[in-house]
Amino acid sequence: MRLRAVAVAGGLLVVLLAACGDDGVRTVQPYDRAPVPAVPDRTTPVRRQSVAVDGSLAPTIDDGDYWAEAIAVGSGRPIIIFDLAQAVFSQTCVAELGAAECGDEYAVIAEPHGTIAQEWDTLQSVTVVGENRQNYAVPGAELASLIGGNEPGAQAPADYQYQPYPFLVTVRNGAIVDVHQIWVP
Repeated sequence: MRLRAVAVAGGLLVVLLAACGDDGVRTVQPYDRAPVPAVPDRTTPVRRQSVAVDGSLAPTIDDGDYWAEAIAVGSGRPIIIFDLAQAVFSQTCVAELGAAECGDEYAVIAEPHGTIAQEWDTLQSVTVVGENRQNYAVPGAELASLIGGNEPGAQAPADYQYQPYPFLVTVRNGAIVDVHQIWVP
C-alpha cells in the first residue's frame, strides 16, 4: 500500500513538472530533483525460451519493466551492463511468496534472469537516488561513472554519494531506454 501511494505521488509530481515553464517544456539538468519512480505490483518476468549454443536455455527479455542490478560498465566502451530479473511488491509479494519472503515489502525472483549491455548515451531517462531517498536526474554517462566507482559530478548536491541500490529499467525493442534507481532498506 505504501509503495502504491509513493507511485501515485511520483506520478503527480511528473504532471506538475510537465506543466512548468512558459512553453510547457522543461529542460532537465544533471542532478535536478526527480520524482520517485512509480513501482508496479510486479515487474516483467525474464523468460527462458531460446536454446543457446551450449544447449542451455537462454533468457528472453521482452519489452517491459524489469528489476535490475548494475553489474559493470564497459572498459573503453560506452556501456552499462544490467542483470535483469523479476520483482514483486507489497500485497502481490505477500500473496505469491508469503510474508516471510517479503520483509521489506518486495522480493526478487532471481531465476530466470538475463543481462543486457546498453550504451549509456542511448538512455532516454535516468535517475539515481541518494541515501536520503531524494531522486536526481542524471545523464547516462554520469550513471556509468558512478557505477564505475567515480565521485559524483560537480553538479551533484554536496551530500550526495552513489549507493548501489537496484533499478527499475524499461526495455523497448530489445534495448533499455529508461533507468530509475529505487531506494531500498
